Amino acid sequence: MPKRLSLLPHLSCEELEERYRQASDAVERSQYQILWLLAKGKQTEEVREATGYSLRWIRV
Repeated sequence: MPKRLSLLPHLSCEELEERYRQASDAVERSQYQILWLLAKGKQTEEVREATGYSLRWIRV
């Protein structure tokens, strides 16, 4: 069974959401969206479905 990803709590879930919503650069916005969804407890498969990125890219 694959190991679940975990994030260190450098930013709160609310701060990640705010940065995601405020990002003007598309790449930065996508990166914050991935971090925000993971911080909310979403599994990588759910993040993949929501963002369209591959599981490998999300795990990097």
